[in-house]
Amino acid sequence: MLKVIHSNRLERLFDRLIQVLERPVDDPMRPETVVVQNPGMGRWVTLRLAERQGIAANIRYPLPAGFVWGLLRGHIPDLPEQSTFDRPVLTWRIMDLLPECRHEPGFEAINGYLAEEPNHLKWYQLSRRLADLSTSTWSTGPTGYRLGKRDRKSTGRIGCGVCWPRRASPITVRACFRDICRT
Repeated sequence: MLKVIHSNRLERLFDRLIQVLERPVDDPMRPETVVVQNPGMGRWVTLRLAERQGIAANIRYPLPAGFVWGLLRGHIPDLPEQSTFDRPVLTWRIMDLLPECRHEPGFEAINGYLAEEPNHLKWYQLSRRLADLSTSTWSTGPTGYRLGKRDRKSTGRIGCGVCWPRRASPITVRACFRDICRT
């Protein structure tokens, strides 16, 4: 059964979760599912449950997108196990597109960053960063990020002033829908 509990007070949400988890389940081998906004929240809930009840076991903490994808897969069997929009999948799809996109206008800084990289580590790092930003932008909205001054400290050399999502988003959109566009 799906139960949606909302509050702007974390303590109230946690107390309500304790009440829900105290009820016996039909199948004790089936894990409880608690949808959380990030993996850190899942770890926090596990620690708090263990403190309060002495143990926290057989609980899974999917993120909202993964939870919804699982529900869809339960009703549409032809869907792949992982969504095209999952960060790991999107990372590799972006990396596959970088060779053809890196010479487009506006990507001079990225092209300089990727130049002469024999083992493609920088390619993977950039692809992962774009996938992370894409999935974050999809959840926070299109005004969320700017690769520039704010990111120079965390990314080192990729502070190229490319406005997100105007430049990088087309790469990720192409990576997501490449298979669909070919047909």
